[in-house]
Parts: sequence; C-alpha cells; structure tokens
Amino acid sequence: MLCLGTCGPLFGADEQLALKGQWPGYRRGIAYAVALSGNHAYLAAEDLQVVDVSDPASPRFVGWCATSGEAKGIAVSGHYAFVAEVRGVGDARPGMTVIDISNPAQPKQVGWSATDKSVEAVAVSGNYAYVAGYEGLHVIDVADPTRPVPVGAYQTGDFENPIHAFGVAVSGSYAYLAASEAGLLVIDISNPASPRLVGGSVTAGWARAVALSGDYAYLADGDRGLQVIDIRDPANPQPLGSSDTTGLAYGVTVSGNYAFVADTQGFPGGEGLVVFDVTNPVQPQRVGLFDLHETGGALNAVVSGNYAYVAAGKLFVLDITNPAKPQRVGDYKPFGQASDVAASGNYAYVADGAAGVQVIDVTNPAEPRRVGKYDAALADAVTVVGNYAYVADGVIGLLVLDVSDPANPRQVGAFDTSGSPRRTKAVAVSGNYLYLAQQTWADADAGLLVIDITNPATPQQVGAYETRFAHGVAVSGNFAYVADFWDGLKVIDVSNPANPQRVGGYPTDGVAVGVAVLANHAYLAAGGLQVIDIANPANLQRVGTYRTTGAAKGITVVGNYAYVAHAKGLDVLDITNPAKPQWVAGQTGFDASAVRVTSNGLYIAADKDGLLVLEPPPPPPPRPDLTVVLKGQWPGYRRGPGFAVALSGNYAYVTSAFTGLQVIDIREPAQPRRVGGYETGGLAQSLVLSGNYAFVTVDSLDFSGGELQVIDITNPAKPQRAGGFKTSQRANGVAIQGNHAYVADEGAGLLVIDLSDPANPQLVGGYETGGKANAVAVSGNYAYVTDNRDWDPEINAQVGGDFQIIDIRDPTKPQRVGIFATDSAGQGIAVSGHYVYLAAGRTGLRVFDISDPAQPREIGGYLTSGSASAVVLSGDYAYVADGATGGSGLLIFDITDPANSQPVGNAPVGEAYGVAVAGKYAYVTAGDLQVIDIANPAEPRRIGGETAAGSAVGVAISGNHAFVADGSAGLQVIDVSDSSNPQRVGKSESFREAWDVALSGDFAFVADGKAGLEVINISDTANPQWTGGYDTRGFAQGVAVSGPYAYIADSQAGLQVIDVTDPVNPEWVGEYDTSGSANRVVVSGRYAYVADGDAGLQVIDISNPAEPQPVGAYDTSGSAAGVALSGNFAYVADGTAGLQVIDITNPVNPQKAGVFKTGGYLRGVAVSGDFAYLADGTAGLQVIDISKPATPRWVAGIDGFSSYDVAVIGSTIYAAAGIDGLIILGLDQPLRFEPPFRFTAGGFHVFLRGKAGQTVRLQRSRDLKTWEDWISLTATENPQEVIDESAASWRSQFYRAVVP
Repeated sequence: MLCLGTCGPLFGADEQLALKGQWPGYRRGIAYAVALSGNHAYLAAEDLQVVDVSDPASPRFVGWCATSGEAKGIAVSGHYAFVAEVRGVGDARPGMTVIDISNPAQPKQVGWSATDKSVEAVAVSGNYAYVAGYEGLHVIDVADPTRPVPVGAYQTGDFENPIHAFGVAVSGSYAYLAASEAGLLVIDISNPASPRLVGGSVTAGWARAVALSGDYAYLADGDRGLQVIDIRDPANPQPLGSSDTTGLAYGVTVSGNYAFVADTQGFPGGEGLVVFDVTNPVQPQRVGLFDLHETGGALNAVVSGNYAYVAAGKLFVLDITNPAKPQRVGDYKPFGQASDVAASGNYAYVADGAAGVQVIDVTNPAEPRRVGKYDAALADAVTVVGNYAYVADGVIGLLVLDVSDPANPRQVGAFDTSGSPRRTKAVAVSGNYLYLAQQTWADADAGLLVIDITNPATPQQVGAYETRFAHGVAVSGNFAYVADFWDGLKVIDVSNPANPQRVGGYPTDGVAVGVAVLANHAYLAAGGLQVIDIANPANLQRVGTYRTTGAAKGITVVGNYAYVAHAKGLDVLDITNPAKPQWVAGQTGFDASAVRVTSNGLYIAADKDGLLVLEPPPPPPPRPDLTVVLKGQWPGYRRGPGFAVALSGNYAYVTSAFTGLQVIDIREPAQPRRVGGYETGGLAQSLVLSGNYAFVTVDSLDFSGGELQVIDITNPAKPQRAGGFKTSQRANGVAIQGNHAYVADEGAGLLVIDLSDPANPQLVGGYETGGKANAVAVSGNYAYVTDNRDWDPEINAQVGGDFQIIDIRDPTKPQRVGIFATDSAGQGIAVSGHYVYLAAGRTGLRVFDISDPAQPREIGGYLTSGSASAVVLSGDYAYVADGATGGSGLLIFDITDPANSQPVGNAPVGEAYGVAVAGKYAYVTAGDLQVIDIANPAEPRRIGGETAAGSAVGVAISGNHAFVADGSAGLQVIDVSDSSNPQRVGKSESFREAWDVALSGDFAFVADGKAGLEVINISDTANPQWTGGYDTRGFAQGVAVSGPYAYIADSQAGLQVIDVTDPVNPEWVGEYDTSGSANRVVVSGRYAYVADGDAGLQVIDISNPAEPQPVGAYDTSGSAAGVALSGNFAYVADGTAGLQVIDITNPVNPQKAGVFKTGGYLRGVAVSGDFAYLADGTAGLQVIDISKPATPRWVAGIDGFSSYDVAVIGSTIYAAAGIDGLIILGLDQPLRFEPPFRFTAGGFHVFLRGKAGQTVRLQRSRDLKTWEDWISLTATENPQEVIDESAASWRSQFYRAVVP
C-alpha cells in the first residue's frame, strides 16, 4: 500500500442510484376539483383519481393516472378527461393532459399540450378545450384527443402586469373567464384561432370560478362571495346581485334555482359549501350550509341529481334533497403522504400521513407489497423497536402499535396530547425512554417530551423541555439533539429524564427539520446538510455544509455516508471529512421526506410516491490529485448594504454588511464620496460615535457570537481598531454615556462595558432582560432596551416582546424599574424628555409616556407600511427608516403633540434601515447611502447618494485585463498582469445593474438588467467610455457577441438580437421568446444556446438573425443559469441540480450525457481542455474532469466565498465572487506517489512528485499503526526517486508523505 497523507474515499461521478422497487403509495394528492360522468367522480388531486360513487354512502377508489404537472382543474367529455395542470416540483410541467377513461379502473394518458405558465381550469365544447391560467385563455383543438394542438390564445393583462384567469365556462360562441382582479371577461371564440375580448364586468373581489345558467353568469368572487351577472348582451355584461360568504368564494356550480358556492380560506376558517336560492338573481338568498370550517373550507363542487360532490382536500358526498340542510352521506380520502419510514426485518413501516401507517413486505425489494395497515389520524413519523412501532401522530400524540403480526398491527397504548396546541413531528427511542418532538404554535408547555415506555401499553410522561418548533430528535448518550426549525439545533441533557436541561444550541442558516448523530458530530437537515461539532455540547461549532438540490427534509447517517432526503430526491454524501461533505450519488424525480439504510438497500418515504427502494451507493473511485490555490484577489468596489449611519463633522459613518465601517465625505451633500473604511469582519450592525471613536456592534457570520468593536476615527480616511469586547451571543445595539457603553446582547440582555481604556474595554455590569435584547438608548439615569421574543415562521418575522426601563445610576448593578409588553419587535429606540419613540417593526412607530419610569404607558403611534427599523429625533420631528418589502423609505413625523404623531413627509428611497439627521439633511441607509434634503419636512427630496454595494457577477478576460460586471457598481477594469496583486485601473458606473460582459475588439458589451444592452469603448482601459445602448423589453442577464450581432439573454423576454455594427446606435433586429427565463447565452456557428431557467437548455437557429427559430431543447432537472460549449457538448450550470452535460451533436435533439451534483447553487461554467470550472454559489469554485463527458469527476475545489461566473485563461482561473470582487486562482498538483514501484537488491524504490521547492518529510510503517520518520527532502515537479534501503522485501511496505 502507498498512501499520501490521509487516505479516504472521494466521489463525484454521475452515480444515479438504481430503483429496485416501489410501493406506489396509498392514493396520493389533495382534491382540488371534481368532475362527474356516470357512476364515477374524477378528482384532480395532483394526479387523476377515479372514484366509484354508484353508492354515494361508500365512495371507493377504482383507478388513477399520473399527469404531467400537478392536477388542479378537470373536465370530462365522452371517454376522455381533460386535466389542467400547474408547474410542480421536479419534472412536473404545466399544461393540459388528456386521459382515456373508457375503462375507469385503468385510465391512461393519451395526449398532452404544454403551456408556458400554470393553468388551473378547463372547459370542453365541441372539438375544443378552453384552458384558463396565468397567461389568460388557451384554445386547444382536441378533435384527435391523442394529438391536442394549440390553435389560439388570448392573453389577459400584459407582459408587465399579467392577469391570472382561474376559471372558465363556455356557452355558444363565447368563453367566460373568472379573471382575478379583472372580474368577468367575455371572449368571442367564434374563430378559435383568434379569440378576442368583447366585454367584461369588473367585480369588487377576486374572481376564482364561473358557472353559467340561462342568461346569467355566477362568479365565485373571493372575499366578495357570490356575484350574479346578466350576460344576455355578452358585449355589455351587467352585475345584478351578490351575497357574501365569510371566507373566500373559490368555486361555484348551479343546479335549478340554487347556486352552490365552495368557500375556503386556505386554512381553518372557510365556511364549506354555501347554498344560495337564485330564483331572483337580483337578490340571491343564502338558504343552507354544510360546514367544513375545521377542514379549511371547500375548493370546488359539482351537482348531480340529489347529490353534491365537494372537493375539500378530500371528496365529500352530500345529500341536497333539501338544499337548506345538506347532509353528509359519504366521503373519500384521496391522500396519503409518506413522511417517514422505519425498517425491521423484512418489513418497512411507512408513516403515511392521513392514510395512517402502512406495513410493506420488502422480502423481494423489486416487488414491495402492502400486507397491513393501521388507520392513525395523522402519522408523521415512526420508529420500530422489537415488536412495537411507536408512531408520532400529529393529532393524537403518541401511538404504540404491536407489530408482532405485521399483517395486523394493533394499538396497545397511547399518550394523548390532543388537548394541547401541539403537533407531534418526530420520535426517538433510547432504552426505556421515548422522546417526542412536538411543534407548538401557542404558549404550550413543551416541545420535547420524555416518555417512559417500560410498559408500552401505558406510556407515562416523566419530563419535558419547552421548545417552539421541534421537528426532529436524535438521542446519543446523555443528550437529546432537537432540530428546532427556526431555532436551529438544541442540545438537551437528559441524564435525568425527569428534568431535561438545555446545555447548548446552534442557530442554523435554514430551518432545521431533521437530525442524526454520529460520534462527535450532529448532521442536520436544515435547508441542506449542516454538520455541527458536538464534542463540547455547551459550545457547538458548525464545521461543514452541503447544499442539496431541494430543501432537506430528513437525514440518516451510516458509516462514512450521510443520506439526505430532500424535496427533489436523495443525495448521498461522503462525510469521511465532516468539514467537507462530498456528493457520492443520488436520485431525483421524487419528493423525499425520510430515508433508512438496510442491507436490502435504501428505503425512501417519498411523499406522494409512497415507498421507494433504491440500490446502495457504489464503491468509491480514487482520490483526485489536484488542488486549487489562491493566487490573488481584487476585493471589490465597496460591498454590502448599509445598516446604520451616524454623523460627525464632515463625515457620515455607515455600517455595511460584510465589510464593516465605511466613511463617507458629505461636505458636498449632493455628491457624497467614500474616503475610508475598516473591515470589521462578520456583520457590522449598529453604530454610535463618541469623541474620536466609533463603537460598532458586529455579529459573527454564523450568528454564534458578537463583539463591540472600538474603532479610532481620528483620521477618517484610515480608521484603525483600538479595542473590542466579545459578547456571548449577537450584539445588536449600543449606546454611549460617559465612559460606559450599554450593549443590547441577544443572549445576555443589557451589558455595561467600561470604556475608560478604549483599547481594553471591561465588563462591569449587566441585566438579564429575559428575551433577545435588540436596541438600546440611554438618557439620564436610565437605559431603555427593546427586548424581542419569538420568530413567527408564518410571517417570517419576530413577534412579541417589550421595552424595559433599567436604572443605571450604579452601572455595576443595573436594575429594571419598568416594563411595557409591546407584543412586537422593537428595532430602534429614541428618547426625548418624558417620551420614548419606538421603531417597532411591523407595528410601525409607537410613542410611550415615561414620566413615571415604573409605569410606562403607550399614548400614540402610527402603523407604517413596512417594518420600522430606526428612529431619530430632531426638533419637532421624528425621522423613521421604514424598511422591508413594502416599506415607505424615510417617513417624517410631526411630534409637537407626541400623543398624536402624524406623518408629514415621505421620501420613498426603498427599504430603509438606518437614519441620521444633521441640519437640513437626513442621511438614510437604503442599500446605499441616500442624502435627503429635509429643509421642508413636508416635501423631502433626494439630492445625492453613494453606492455602498457592488457584486461581481460576470467576468471576461482580454490580455492583461479582467472586465468585471459588478452589479450596481457598473463595469470594473482590473489589471491582472500580476495575478498576486490585481489592481483596478478603470471603471464605468453608468449602469443600473451590470450582470454580464462580453468583449469584442475595442468594446465591452454589458447586459445591464432593466436597461438592456450597454456598449463601452475600452480602447483606453483606464478610462472606459459609454458609447451607446439599447433598452431591451426584458431584464438583460447575459450577453454574447458574434460578428455584427449581440445576443442578449433577456430573462422573461427570451433571446434578443441586436445589431452592433454601429456601436453608437445599436439596433434591434429580432427575438425569440423562450419558454423559461433566459439567463445566459453562448453562440456557436448558426446556433445560440440559451440557459433558460426552469426550461433548461434551448437551442435556437440564428442563421437569420431577424427571425431566430427554436430547433431543439433539453429540459434539465434544475434551473439553467449558465452554459458553456466544448466540442459536441453543452455544459449547463443547473442551479441545485449541478452540472448537466448535454450532447448537442444533433442540435435538434439534445440528449443528456452526464451529470455532476455540486454542493452549492451552480450559476456559471467555463470549459478549458479536460476540465469544467464551476462557479458554485456559496460553495465557491469546483473543478470537474470532463475527459469522459458521461462520467464527470470532481478533482479539486475551493470554498470560503460565493462565485457567480468564471473565466479561464491558460492555467489561471478568474472567479466573479459577488461581494468579494474578483478572485484569481490556479490549479496546483499536490504531493503524490507515482509508479513504477519496485523492489531490488538495493531496497524499495519510491517515486515522488510535488510542487517545486516544497519541503516534504517521508514516513514509513510496517503495520499502518506505527509510523517513523524516514527522510526529509525538497520536492520537484518531475518524479523524484527515493530508495528505502532498509526494506527487506516488497511485502508490508507502507509510505506516506507529510508536509511540515
């Protein structure tokens, strides 16, 4: 054996795990719509399901058929069902599927017609199907149902503002559309190839469905209930009558004198089926209701005879003989949801949601068969120990099943938690104890329950630990590891089961939903895979990550492999080195919730696909022998959005994400300019100035801790660190009074820090606020602290909290004297006299009277449109930064009467997060620094700004220069003649947002987002000049130049062709509107190859640039973001689906040749020789061997930065690295042993190759246990022979090379 350094496996080939077998599940999907024909109901329930309703009291499943997309609408005509479909996960595509139902027990798909966008309803009349969807009305000829042909369309709305059509009905020569905010639209379809709008009636609600009866159209109008419209004159429909429902009217059908409205809200609260007497259409009268409030209401209904068939998640059959009192006579549950699986012996136990627990015999993995079931209320998870299955039931709590006879599982015990607002999500067993992970959505008493199962028939709770969102649990030794959703990983000491205690935690980047533990590491399903070092449970550290193709949902770890179930399939990762998980193999095309590993293979709980059995991963290929090394970096042009701002003299000081403190000269307010900065590391947050110092709170990038940094700003052009103080958790806010800093710390509350020696700040006091201290202000004897509470995943924001008044007369012993429960997140705080002004997030500006500090009281406020993030006071006005989506920017309030504070002015500068005021100017951080003239508070106006953000997302190389598309910072020209010290020599900033750059002659052609194409003269690289441009109709993200034409990947507007013969006056010559979102384009010969987002790779014939024509396409499994060509292959950067290798030998019929899954989100690709260089988002840069395109192999990589685009010249790699600017890399060959290895009379001969000049120590061993130093040498690039003269034979000779 010859071993170099640490030996171990590393994978990366195109390893798709083979499917051994499948139990297809227990009837999948949620019933969205229903149609009737004879004795059968046909459900659009994600796929098509056929239900025999000949006995309405006992509907029964008889058949199903998969559809191309997710089935949402359905119509039946003759022997065919026509299904309208939305785009779903994986390969689910929008369009209309035609299904032959001549044998209802064996429906089969016979035809399909694609649509660009999702469609939700369909009606059939004669030889045509009329399909309503996102883009309006599609008319499809179905004279031959096996070959549906689109013949016409009517687009509702326009390209910028489409109107979604949700429902359609046809009568005679007219189609009637339920068109959301447009109400009812009437389309003349007398010529199906050319439908045209002839009339309409705008309703007050949101039209979702339409039914016709006689002279009237009946609309389900969202929150406005039922609308009745007279359509006797289709060109002039007139509203007649209406009647509200309490929820959202979603569907409608009419029978005789009655209209039946399906009323929902999307969550518990919709009414159900509401019956209206429409004998007098002018005054519809509500006469009956079948209450489906607890199930969330109804989605759709049809009526036949005395029965109504209601789609409401499941199918309800109602007797409507008396319309005033609909009676339930039967129901059919169309859905199971395989969310977990356990394996024991020859059986797999599937937690199948509302379909209960399924027992599957897997003796023959190729033919799994169900042998038993148990009808649990909502089986979310299952584990099997001995003869018992322990089921996490989302309704009941815990069920204990005896499975000694797998064909007849029976309940023997239970622990009922149904009386509390909890849903059991996971279960783990260790010894005599069972651990339940429970999600809670109110102030419940526990999230982790400890249950004694010594007697499985009588489980007893012995302990609990309160969490909020527990979704997964694993137990190892004395600790329970809880995947706590928004709150990440929590470690609970369960050595005393009656008194569990938290000992540590780690706030993951994504939502933590599953956890597995092996040795000293916890492996979390949290967005992707996150690896946490748990050697010290009180001080957890993240050591590795891997971004899975879909959102991670479950995880199992066995040996050196982590098996991650995610929304798009399964990834198998090599975790030999936990810090660098590497993809081994995988499979896509299903939504995986959980995975278990057995000797028979991998068992996957696959949501609506039931149980899948996959082959185990293959053996590893050899470890590669290349490394990527950093050669140099141009660090970028002022990175990161501004958070906080403070003023001193002629300067504004701005904290900026990722780059710390920026100093802006504001002597000319209309032309602020950056003069200096200091890299704080981490995320610079709040900021105050005092004397010659800036005090900045900084959070670590993983949010595991914080720091108060003291920065000397005596020379604003060269700020220098003077000192700092580490906080236990996130340092969010800071205020200064005298020699003390008051820091709002998320974990420790209020900290008081002595600044007498700025170089050595010291903690002198503190007060534990009990929540997450976020902002602080100091006035006189008191500190005012906002203390936030919890994160609400429904609104993705913090909720709850208070502000506290703390007496700081003795800074060493702060004491709380008053508190006010705000029930909102306080982001900023300001004090003036007897009043506190609170920037309270989503609840806007709030005003409190603090004349009695022990009893603060709220006296006024104003609800802003966004999230109030900061507030400052100046004179009679309060200035509020109102951020988040929908925020107002800068709001100015008159506070002369604090109890009646009213806005008097607004400067809509975008999402504002910080504000400072000096004289007649306000300085607002809103991405960049914005300068607002507030001389007249009622009419604030922006007069200037300073770009604080650039983001390198595109790069092209010419000679000794790199041209970087740098987002809002424009085009940067970087001299790379010395790769170790790249220097910016020129720039052109006349851009909206530079996304990509291509070079031709003396010109750079830049894809400039909303501004289209920009042409820059770069003959003088130190002074690039804008020459001309063309504003395309979409959003320009990619550009390629060939001959006299520039080809623009124009997002939703597809491929645009621009004649650039005259660079001063570019002219549009042609376009092809691709079906996806055009992100990048390359040109070769007569073809343009477009990375088209969800539509994959598009091949377009550009031999006639005025009329580009599609000739071929390949729909990749991810989202195509970039493309490169080499030989007969296109290499597609396909987002989370990794690198897709497409054979384009025949451009008309591109074929997949290979795939390589990366750990990030693949955005860009370049090919040079036998290697593909991948810009892999947050996973950095990866190098893939493509010498065999069908089996691409990972050979090297480097992370620590995010990459968006890549260019390669010779052996040098240029990565556009977002906020990190331009990173220059090279490939290096590390040490390696090379054959031939031989034994002679002189000893054992070893050949070593390495980097020239590298010092190497060789070691030898006879047993792989004890190693001895043998010789030191200096490596050379050519193989160097070394002879071990002590070797007595060739047997048992082991060698390794170590770099000191």
